[in-house]
Amino acid sequence: MKRGPNKLLVVALPPPVLAGLGSAEIGSPTVWLTCGLALVVFVVIVVFVAQRKIARQGARLRDVARRLRQRRVESRAIADRAALMLRRTPAILWTTDHELRFTSSSGAGLAELGLRPIRKRPLAAAEFFGRDDEEFVPIRMHRRALEGRTGTYEHQWHERTFHCHVEPLQDEDGAVIGTVGVALDITDRKRAERALLDEFELLSTTLESIEDAVCTITVDGDIVLLNEVAEKLTGVSHLEAVGCPVADVFRARDANSGEWLEDPFARVLQDGRSLRGEGEWLLVARDGRERSVAHSVAPIKSARGETHGAVLVMRDVTEKRRMHEEILKASKLESLGVLAGGIAHDFNNILTAVLGHISLARLGVEDDETITTLQSAERATLRARDLTHQLMTFSKGGAPLTKAASIGDLLRESASFALSGTCARLDCRIDDGLDTVEADEVQLSRVIHNLVLNAAQAMPKGGIVSIRGRNEYLEPGNPLSLGVGDYVVIDVADQGVGIPREQLVRIFDPYYTTKESGSGLGLAICYSIVRRHGGVITVDSGEGQGTTFRIYLRATRAPVVERSVREEEMDVSDLRVLVIDDEELVRDVLARLLRRMGAEVSCVADGEAGMERYEAAKRTSKPFDAVILDLTIAGGGMGGKETIRRLLRFDPDCRAIVCSGYSNDPVLVDYRNHGFRGRVTKPFRVDDLRRCLTSVVADELEQ
Repeated sequence: MKRGPNKLLVVALPPPVLAGLGSAEIGSPTVWLTCGLALVVFVVIVVFVAQRKIARQGARLRDVARRLRQRRVESRAIADRAALMLRRTPAILWTTDHELRFTSSSGAGLAELGLRPIRKRPLAAAEFFGRDDEEFVPIRMHRRALEGRTGTYEHQWHERTFHCHVEPLQDEDGAVIGTVGVALDITDRKRAERALLDEFELLSTTLESIEDAVCTITVDGDIVLLNEVAEKLTGVSHLEAVGCPVADVFRARDANSGEWLEDPFARVLQDGRSLRGEGEWLLVARDGRERSVAHSVAPIKSARGETHGAVLVMRDVTEKRRMHEEILKASKLESLGVLAGGIAHDFNNILTAVLGHISLARLGVEDDETITTLQSAERATLRARDLTHQLMTFSKGGAPLTKAASIGDLLRESASFALSGTCARLDCRIDDGLDTVEADEVQLSRVIHNLVLNAAQAMPKGGIVSIRGRNEYLEPGNPLSLGVGDYVVIDVADQGVGIPREQLVRIFDPYYTTKESGSGLGLAICYSIVRRHGGVITVDSGEGQGTTFRIYLRATRAPVVERSVREEEMDVSDLRVLVIDDEELVRDVLARLLRRMGAEVSCVADGEAGMERYEAAKRTSKPFDAVILDLTIAGGGMGGKETIRRLLRFDPDCRAIVCSGYSNDPVLVDYRNHGFRGRVTKPFRVDDLRRCLTSVVADELEQ
């Protein structure tokens, strides 16, 4: 048995030894030998046990030493790596004491600034920063850290920008003994931010300067960006739109069917495919205004092909669409005019003969019944003339016979006449001081008559037809594409059932009508007349909302000239008149009418013969007092324009009257600048011919 140190150790001896000890005497050699042997054994055992214990303790000490060496190597490696990181990190680290003296500094940022690490001697703030006033931001942030609070700031050092962070430095008891700070070089980041900001500004400027509306949306359909054009189209500001569902801001209908569109962006966001040029939309703004827009929607994809949103681009094509419709209307009217002009001219020649012979017949009878019959025939012929005049409004190249006119009374009279016999009532409001316009009063009266009659027919059970005349100044870039200046605006409105949207685009087409008894020419004539006056006519209507037609005519400052009326017509009985017309019927009736007035008449079929006859009469001292010229000569003969030039070269005092079946021929509009002294439009009454002839012979220009 053994015990720990200082404990009894009992060693078991072999039995023979114990037996010998029992029989030996004390002090005998045997006893001593035995005791010595036991002592030796004891010592050997003690030494053996001690060695084993020492060996175990040595192994443990060697293991501890090995681990200490390993940890020392690892700590040195960590320290070396930390030092390397500090040296290579584009940052500066430092510490200060409680007196704000910089006690240490390190980091690769020092070398970039040309500074050395602080190793031994502390540096005052003035030495480290170059200044030490308390308002200096770094000083203020360090003072803040010494008070136990953190501080963050940006600082410029040697044209480099650093992001600095300062913390309180505390001891084991939590007392602030200084500060510790780190400064990260963010110069490159700042440059990248500035470049990104410049790019953003460039993009923003580009988006604001282009004429297209641009909207960016997220994959959830929420608006992220809205440029200025899009703000104007929708009536919603960028701030209001951001975060809103795009379908709440961009409300659109199909331009052809008028049906509301489902969310057109969902398909792009789901399929990731662009939507381009699939018809036009009618974009409905917040205030209800509708604009025609061309559109495209393209997905925004990442480098991996994932859809993150979409970009909507729209272009306002309202004006382009309106211009296209105007061109199409004009093309249709001009196509009709080619046919209408020729028919009207020939028909007017026939009507001239009919009306002339009726006038001759009236001059030769005294029977009341016959006179009444002839008057009825004359009225019917004049109605036929009005029909040809309507056809002539489509004729290409024609122009109204305009003069400065005050149209207030014309509006009232034309509207009242159109409503006679209907159930509708008139509400006419003409602003005081309504400007004058350059207008053909007959044609403008026809426009008002047609519009008011249409309004009355839209209210078969009665209602109010409202007419308003007012002045308006149009600014540059107005939606009507009219020139800048003063205009007279005429509104004709009814309370009828309105016009369906799909019919609005066709109401000015020739022969288009929804009425069983309509001809389809009324509104086409209105459109043509207004256009030839240099104006614009628009329509605003909807089912159940009534209809308003609006006419814009350029105002003029020219004074209104009242036509002078002669109290007595001159006697033309001794006049010599030359008639040049290719139509035998017209020559015959003119000759008979003039001879009935007492004039001497000579008739020829073309300009060459007329020149010969005029020159011959001049040489014989029996010159013609007046020449009546037809503008258009069939068969290639010399017409009225060439004839008048030759007549005036031969005789500057020649008194010529232009006569044409084209009631709106440009020569008739400006006949005096073409050398004529008067004009008469086929078909004409005998009184019209007499009045024109006497005015020309008296050398009075017709007003």
